[in-house]
Amino acid sequence: MLKTAYYAYDKTDEATGEKTNDAPDELRRAYASALVAQGGETQWQEAVRLFGQSSSSTSVANLDKRTRAVLFARRGGEEHRRTARQLLEELVAESEEPAPLDRLLLARLYEMEGNLPAAQQQYELLTSGEILNPAYARNCIIFLLKHNLLDDADRWIGQLEVRFPDNPLVTEQRVRWLNKNGRSDEIGPIVEGLAARLLDEHAEDEKTESQLCVVIGNLYAIANLGRVQRRLGRGESHAPENAEQPQHDRSE
Repeated sequence: MLKTAYYAYDKTDEATGEKTNDAPDELRRAYASALVAQGGETQWQEAVRLFGQSSSSTSVANLDKRTRAVLFARRGGEEHRRTARQLLEELVAESEEPAPLDRLLLARLYEMEGNLPAAQQQYELLTSGEILNPAYARNCIIFLLKHNLLDDADRWIGQLEVRFPDNPLVTEQRVRWLNKNGRSDEIGPIVEGLAARLLDEHAEDEKTESQLCVVIGNLYAIANLGRVQRRLGRGESHAPENAEQPQHDRSE
């Protein structure tokens, strides 16, 4: 149906080969996306051609370029990833305020290519600015910890701790950093202190309290702590001292 609708709009003069009418950008993009979903090299090539037929609008052209970059990145393979990276480099260079997701994908592509300095630069540019977004900062910190750039990770975690005290996601990154530095003995007091403060703060809200227990339990799992302490409602419950320690580490 999309193909029929697209070619009902898209007209080419058979004698001259010139376009006489363009399909709307939304329809062109929808049809191209449908071709990609179908799979197959012929459909892929046609989709790439369609995404290259942007209108004169800069915003439409950028959206098409961004979509092409995502498609090439998902396609996989060294050549396709290189094409995706080049498209994103153009988007970032041409924009006064690059879209955060453009920087994020570009950073990941640099990392996949082994260009760690360029990846780190994009992650830090994504994280810097007047508004510190903890979600973007988390991506940056995970990258730094993964590649043992511990001093840089400590710097960003410290900034988050100042801006977002008692945020479990921030504490999670501190836990990972302490594990990487061989300072796991410092983790227990940090996590238990956070648990006590948050559970006290939300003691009258059973739903929020239950959600917090899950979050705090995840912190213990990440920290590989065998002894898990939970304070629920009227009292405290303790897991056995010889409780089996979680064996997984989700630091990456």
